[in-house]
Amino acid sequence: MDRIINCVKFQANRYLKTTIVFTAIFLISYFAIVAMLLLAEPEGSMYMGYYVMALIFAFLTPGILYKDTFNNLMLFSNTRKTITASMLLCTVAFSALLAVLSELGELLNLGMCRIFNSLISSSIDNIYRDITTPQKLLWFFTLFLMVVLIGNVYGAFNYKFGKMFKAFFWGGFGVLMMLSSLLSNGQVYIAVSNAAKWFFGYQMVGGANWCSLHFFIVAVVLGAILWLLARRQPQNA
Repeated sequence: MDRIINCVKFQANRYLKTTIVFTAIFLISYFAIVAMLLLAEPEGSMYMGYYVMALIFAFLTPGILYKDTFNNLMLFSNTRKTITASMLLCTVAFSALLAVLSELGELLNLGMCRIFNSLISSSIDNIYRDITTPQKLLWFFTLFLMVVLIGNVYGAFNYKFGKMFKAFFWGGFGVLMMLSSLLSNGQVYIAVSNAAKWFFGYQMVGGANWCSLHFFIVAVVLGAILWLLARRQPQNA
């Protein structure tokens, strides 16, 4: 148990530092845009929610830190099981932190919307009309849990297979983007669109709760993949 706690502390310290830096950059950028709006409010509207940029941050951070974290913890004779367990615990804590910060970002945006008509208060409230604050926090938490685990699994595969996996992943992502643009209409597009609406609970009664459940199910599957990968992970330089 002591080893798991030490591993969690090591990773939590890294996550906390990167989150502070990211949040500081976001706030500087946010208020720079607000200052520009004071000079000339543009036509149309825009959304400057914290969670949109935080999703990119949540994916990239574990993927980038994975190799260095795994190697450092292995140097101190920690087992792969211990390292993986601590990664999963840190993922939960990191997701909860980003969920709280995202809700605070929504409140900040709501306040600014009363000053500037060009700002949109919340993209989530427009999707789930009846969503409450606890439901929104749960939605944020499960969303970030899923995305952080995607980043961790990406980092684990990248660590195991190196440049070959990276080329395959981003090449496949590019192909999917091209196909999505080619299939922007027709039966395939309708089927994919309906599946996405079902997954996100769009315009469903209790849609936010259903969406959170779907996020959580995907996160559990990703957590199982990470567990299996990391427990058999070779140590690379």
